[in-house]
Amino acid sequence: MFGRIISRIRSLSFFEVFIAISIIAFTVFVVKYFGQKVDYKTIRIEVINKSWSENYNPYGYRTPFWLSDKLKVGQKEYDKSGKVLAEVIDVENYLRGGEEAEVYLTVKVKTTYQKRLHQHFFKDKPLDLGSAIEIAPDQNIVFGQIIDLDAPEKSTGYPQKTMTLTVRGRGIEKSIIDQIKKGETMINRYNQQAVGTILDFDTENTTRVFATEVTTTNNAIGFRVSPNTKDVILKIQITANQIDNRWYFAGHQNIKIGNALYFYGQDINLYNLEIENIQ
Repeated sequence: MFGRIISRIRSLSFFEVFIAISIIAFTVFVVKYFGQKVDYKTIRIEVINKSWSENYNPYGYRTPFWLSDKLKVGQKEYDKSGKVLAEVIDVENYLRGGEEAEVYLTVKVKTTYQKRLHQHFFKDKPLDLGSAIEIAPDQNIVFGQIIDLDAPEKSTGYPQKTMTLTVRGRGIEKSIIDQIKKGETMINRYNQQAVGTILDFDTENTTRVFATEVTTTNNAIGFRVSPNTKDVILKIQITANQIDNRWYFAGHQNIKIGNALYFYGQDINLYNLEIENIQ
């Protein structure tokens, strides 16, 4: 058999050999240029509504508890042949008010990589930073926005740093101040680990003022303060993650002097705190 093949090759004319080589070369070119392969990527998703235009509903774009509490590590989505399309490998879940949570998922997804486009596709849609994505781990429909295309396999895989912040809450009501206590923690609700702890706090006369109505006699604007409010200065120890050379707390809060900070503890919610010092 092998001898017959050699004999047949030797009997080919130059033109026939040229045509055969051209066909082989063209086939290789098409496969390499237009070909695609199965690949896997680990991405980080912020769970949101289906689209940004739908943010303004009773839940905002945060995640209602009836969904956030159902999302677990190890949940999978399968294709019609029973192969895994997506697997949740880490969960961050933070309080965000009375009916909401703020949820971040680290997900390993099965993609198709198209060489010609240098592009990964998931469920036939481009996998891009900032693009919307839909997954269904264990029949939980999750809409998200991709915030990292090359995430570590756990949130703790990011560089971490313990920081002590001095923050100011302006014009806080006395009823709230009375509930603040040392040792109050903000946790990742998924694993119950503390990401922030109130170390100490003090109060000062409030610096928050309100404009009074303009008088009809002299058009003067007056200012007043609420007698039932104080400024609260807190020392809070946090664990921050470094993502793209920036430090973040509890998901998306960028740690920088002058930026706002929220702290949702077990017994108290504090928001619009101003970062005054970072150690």
